[in-house]
Amino acid sequence: MCNVATDLAWTPTRLLEITNDGSPGVRLVLNTVDNICGPYVTLSHCWGKADFLRLEKRTFERMRAGIDVFELPKTFRDAVAVTQWLDVRYLWIDSLCIFQDKDDLGDWLLESSLMERVYASGLCNIAATASSDSSQGLFRTRDPTMLQRLELDATFAVFKPHAPNRRLSVFNRDYWDMELNETPLQKRAWVLQERLLARRTLHFTRKEVMSRRAALSPKLYLREVPRRLSQHSVT
Repeated sequence: MCNVATDLAWTPTRLLEITNDGSPGVRLVLNTVDNICGPYVTLSHCWGKADFLRLEKRTFERMRAGIDVFELPKTFRDAVAVTQWLDVRYLWIDSLCIFQDKDDLGDWLLESSLMERVYASGLCNIAATASSDSSQGLFRTRDPTMLQRLELDATFAVFKPHAPNRRLSVFNRDYWDMELNETPLQKRAWVLQERLLARRTLHFTRKEVMSRRAALSPKLYLREVPRRLSQHSVT
């Protein structure tokens, strides 16, 4: 599905390995210790105000040993399910793969400088586009009829005599903005880099799953975006 070139020789400092020893779970693995083999996917999500498990010094050993998937918030559980459906073993989530201790920002400063590689090297990015926090999940109850194509038989004979009838498809030209751009996830500033750097993103919106592929390579984005911004004065 995510048939794009990735730097599979590189892995983030930490990943979540999806396990299924009796019951589904995740285990924190380290690229300096564990034998990480295979691609990984990433998750874009809104933190919101929901309280959920984070990687901290006090939770590190517990996460290394492995935790049940039901200890995770709904969006994370759904992301684990999607990762399994993609037949991928590893998942990267910022809050579970970067230390979140407020009294020690050293790891966060180091890992945040690697975001280009984290997202550019992933197989694809799972985006909880319609969710304002981690408790709302990826999936929605959808009405399939809302996505049916509206087609009309039109005649242009009034403009051009003997013109044949044509069948036209009608669509809302603002649909992309409403379902993708004007969403809770896109209001989070941190997500801008995820949207630019990920090679392909699966957006879980209110009505459907949208696939978006990066128009430029991450390296080209990093070169072009600052250049274009420098052409405009900011006051």
